[in-house]
Amino acid sequence: MKLTIGDRIWIACALLHREQPGRISFDRAEIVGKLGEVGLAPPNADSLRTHLSRHSIAGKKPDPDTLRVRSREEDGTLRLYRAGDPVHPGRESGKTNPDPEALPEAYRGLLDWYRLEYCAGLTPAAGDPILALRGVGKQVWRELGGGDEFVRGLRANWLGPEREGLPESPKETVLAGGKR
Repeated sequence: MKLTIGDRIWIACALLHREQPGRISFDRAEIVGKLGEVGLAPPNADSLRTHLSRHSIAGKKPDPDTLRVRSREEDGTLRLYRAGDPVHPGRESGKTNPDPEALPEAYRGLLDWYRLEYCAGLTPAAGDPILALRGVGKQVWRELGGGDEFVRGLRANWLGPEREGLPESPKETVLAGGKR
């Protein structure tokens, strides 16, 4: 059975998450170390680096595949993808974990762990009632001339009618001999 580099990385990440449930994510060196530890390091180190930095990362533009197997944290560390993580539009239909037949028997239990524990209780962004509000009111803002224009209008009348006759800026107030 030929194991893809992506599936090897998924196994390593799943093992790290399962062994260290308090950790959110792992750096590339930890993932590479786990691959070596379990004897799954791919023969081509360049391909491994490319996979870890670009391929199958949910929030990145597909390059070339649409997999969304891992999510990248702001600090550059990686973790397994969960429903609700940011996803590039080109990856929305991509698979999130290996096919059971593609994994060696010894690692197939990781799929159950992933589904039942790691992703337990998470709902896809589409099912999240707060995230479902995205875009609501877009037409109203368009009718108001856009958000920036609306805020400019509010600020222009911030102090109401009593602002008439006052200088336009604090700098003009100081120049006119007033207190700031």
